[in-house]
Amino acid sequence: MADIFISYTRADRAKIERLAGTLATSGYDVWWDRDITGGSEFSAVIERELIAAKTVVVAWSENSLRSHWVRDEAEFARTGEKLVPISLDGVLPPLGFRQIHVLAFEGWNGDRSHSSFRELLASLGKTPSQGTRSRCEEFSPKAPGGSASIAVLPFTNMSSDPEQEYFSDGIAEDILNALSSSTDLLVAGRTSCFALKGKNADVKDIGAQLNVDHVLDGSVRKQGNRVRITAQLIRASDGFQLWSEQYDGTLEDVFDLQDRISGSIVEQLQAVLTSTQDGRVAEQLTDNQEAYDLFLRARALVNKVWGDDTLTRAVKILEQTVELDPQFVSAWELLARAHFLVPQFISNNDEKLNYAASEKAARRALDLDPSSDLAQYLVQAASWDGQDIGLFLERIARPVDRATADELVFVGGLTQLILGRVSAALPKFRDALNRDPLSGRMAYNLAECHLELSMFERAEELFNQSIENGFNAGFFGLAKIRMIEGKPDEAINMMMSAYEAIGEGIYPHMRSREQWELVGRAAYAGDQEAQAKVEASIVAMDAEGSLPVNYLVLTVLICEQSAETFFRLYKKKSSPAMHFCIAHSFWQPSDRAHGFRQHPGFKPFAEEIGLVDAWQKFGWPDLARPNPGTDGSNGAWTID
Repeated sequence: MADIFISYTRADRAKIERLAGTLATSGYDVWWDRDITGGSEFSAVIERELIAAKTVVVAWSENSLRSHWVRDEAEFARTGEKLVPISLDGVLPPLGFRQIHVLAFEGWNGDRSHSSFRELLASLGKTPSQGTRSRCEEFSPKAPGGSASIAVLPFTNMSSDPEQEYFSDGIAEDILNALSSSTDLLVAGRTSCFALKGKNADVKDIGAQLNVDHVLDGSVRKQGNRVRITAQLIRASDGFQLWSEQYDGTLEDVFDLQDRISGSIVEQLQAVLTSTQDGRVAEQLTDNQEAYDLFLRARALVNKVWGDDTLTRAVKILEQTVELDPQFVSAWELLARAHFLVPQFISNNDEKLNYAASEKAARRALDLDPSSDLAQYLVQAASWDGQDIGLFLERIARPVDRATADELVFVGGLTQLILGRVSAALPKFRDALNRDPLSGRMAYNLAECHLELSMFERAEELFNQSIENGFNAGFFGLAKIRMIEGKPDEAINMMMSAYEAIGEGIYPHMRSREQWELVGRAAYAGDQEAQAKVEASIVAMDAEGSLPVNYLVLTVLICEQSAETFFRLYKKKSSPAMHFCIAHSFWQPSDRAHGFRQHPGFKPFAEEIGLVDAWQKFGWPDLARPNPGTDGSNGAWTID
């Protein structure tokens, strides 16, 4: 995979050959298709190289302005935030591409000292490759030169009570969060760090796996009101201990202890940091010891996610937390998030109550801290009726675009996936996984992007990676791949692996192995009789109101045979979680999804729920486009 992908049209080949050669002699790995023609199909090879490239140089000229091929590649690069445009003959880029500075290459003769070429090198802004990238390098959280990177491992619980483990984990997580506030210090994500818990991995292996320079390890001993925290900073390359300290205090001092530890680490790494750290590093979350203890318990459960009572227990604990300290902003944010996640991971009849409670808690967090991007997003997400997608995306655009929190980086990718802009979603999920390379959830969503782009080998690697890191929904992804490969028996076996790993609670209408196998035959084996039985069961469930019909259940209806029932029930449900149906099922390259998209009712359905309006505002999906000479209104669009 190359550093640079060059997009051009055949008429400019001689100029591009000179440019590619000069970049190559400057140490960059360059990919360009020497035999491209304007009407060529978008081949798998070109697609793969375009996605993998760090930078896409688009060569505009009078010739390339007329190339739909070049425009497609430029749009992909722009949405992936890796576009560097140049002009070969002084022509301006087409409308829609003029917001980015264009480098003038008119009359350039290959001189490396020419100001335009030097400006191009500066625009690339990255060290050229010295060879083929490894898989580890592809997902690299390591900071560029001039910065430092660190992983904060879960602290060992040295208390006599093993149930105090949540406390030692919480101390480590809060130190991790405090270090993340340092501008020049890159901190490996919480999920990745905590995935190493209990594995006794060698620190050199940890550094290589998470691609960090330093590792912070430690222990916590809590006895009554007394706390002893021991921390050590280790250089990952050779296991050398750079610093170690023991801190004794009380629960009243716990935030000061965290701040002292975080400050000491920043001081130790100051030689490689480019900015100074003023004031406190660790935030004083609350003055109430009991509230902080409960917050740590609840956060451990929210991070776990899976389990019939995991999130509901977290909600109950957080309600106690904010009762003890009504000014505890982080607890209100976490309560809002926990309520919002419940309907996504636990099927229940009270999801509207969860969303209302999520919005209420998020608004309380905003009252206390109007700058909370997470709370602003949750207010909008929890109050959404699940219908007008364009309006919803407008409402969340500001907090998502400016946010740095991992959760909202993930949401940024998900919004593109909802729109079917899979090529634009992929770099966002890749960024999310870069920040948290052992997160099963991030790996799963990046795998979905590769699946929807028909990059099955990479998708399978990532689905397996998600499973290895505890996100067992990856089995469903593997089942989709087996279905597309024409291996229905293997697909059903993968679904049953999900049954074994996740349990029955996620699908309340499927309380037996036989029912799961019935759905497997419908969804993955093309069994029309099984599909009819599943559809009839869902319709009866809805009519009786006996069990919830949620997005997980409705996903089984995304096929040509059951499309009309899906359209009706989707519009009826009005749930903020419904968009997961769209993100993870509409855009797949399977015959099942293709038949669904080609159903006569799909276009009016997409119009009614605001998908078409959203496409007009935010960009058309990879598989749809407005008819020539139109903006796609009134059904004037085509979908593959």
